[in-house]
Amino acid sequence: ARRAAAASYASLVAGEIRRRRYYPEEARRAGLAGTVVVAFTIGPGGGVAAHSIVRSSGHAALDAAVRGMMAGMRLPPPPGGVFRATVPVRFETR
Repeated sequence: ARRAAAASYASLVAGEIRRRRYYPEEARRAGLAGTVVVAFTIGPGGGVAAHSIVRSSGHAALDAAVRGMMAGMRLPPPPGGVFRATVPVRFETR
């Protein structure tokens, strides 16, 4: 049951990251693309307690967009009190 709750919460977090992803217009116009890898901790209250860029996209605007996205993210309290993850956030021009 604990593993199922953790998997369900991870899915919720992934959905929130997709929903909050912001591609800065100036970066899109300039054709900037890349992947930012971010590590984060969601605390007992559901807010992001800590986050850091593990691997930069190579573009300051994309890295800053991920920092802003993480700073404002709020979720229900995680099962077990704390949730930690490292995820890639991709920015692609189409």
